[in-house]
Amino acid sequence: METELSRSGAVLAADSLPASVSVTRPVGTIACIVAADIVAVVAGAILRDALLAHPATHISPTILAALGLVLCSLTAAGVYSGVRVNPVEELRTSTLSITLAFLSLWSATFFLHDLSQSRLVCALAYILTVILIPLFN
Repeated sequence: METELSRSGAVLAADSLPASVSVTRPVGTIACIVAADIVAVVAGAILRDALLAHPATHISPTILAALGLVLCSLTAAGVYSGVRVNPVEELRTSTLSITLAFLSLWSATFFLHDLSQSRLVCALAYILTVILIPLFN
């Protein structure tokens, strides 16, 4: 199997590529990124409660649902795949994934008629999560 690698028309076999080229992240780095994302979502919820003067004494099911949806959407988007990509592309992908997760959460609360949290609280949680996840990574 041959692949074209240069604009000059030179064709090289895929076996001739150097083995020392690394395009993946170590597993420990991926684990740290996942941990930072978990901390960012929980910190966003804590900051949201602090800004709204509603001190939380426990982690609500909404926070757990948001955490699960954010982690699942980031995983599905390939943020945790281990392949290094352009930081701008990673920021775009993670922002779109977080947006999809929160839209899913908002849709679920709408269809389940769970209006215990205001739209302002949900919007503030979304904004804080979008800001904190890139900062913590």
